[in-house]
Amino acid sequence: VGVQHPLERDRVAAVLGARDLAVATSGAYERGAHIVDPRTGRAPQGVLSVTVAGPDLGSADAYATAAFAMGADGPAWTATLRGYDALTILADGRVLSTPGMARLRLDSWQGRAPGDGGAGYAGPCVIDAPPPSVSCAARSGE
Repeated sequence: VGVQHPLERDRVAAVLGARDLAVATSGAYERGAHIVDPRTGRAPQGVLSVTVAGPDLGSADAYATAAFAMGADGPAWTATLRGYDALTILADGRVLSTPGMARLRLDSWQGRAPGDGGAGYAGPCVIDAPPPSVSCAARSGE
């Protein structure tokens, strides 16, 4: 599954390899600022897109939309979702992934397990582009 690049329509931002898995992406690059952060009433800041993968398409779509609406707070929240994984592209160019999503990525992990030479693995979040510091909440119960 190719995840469209949010700024360059003719490129993919990530390539996922999976079977029997639903994948949904939310962002403003196709339909404009149609999603608002309910806390502010404005479009979310700091995030370009959120892709969520899991067993149910309706839930994956709802989670992707909710995480996008949260803006910069979305990646920490997606790390708590049981059975679903996420890839978040931030406005500053960082790409954050939950460990499960990082394992699905054919373009960056190339079949390697996280922690064995993969780019930027750092516990509950994976950072694919600088800067190298980000804080993501650990999954509850793990």
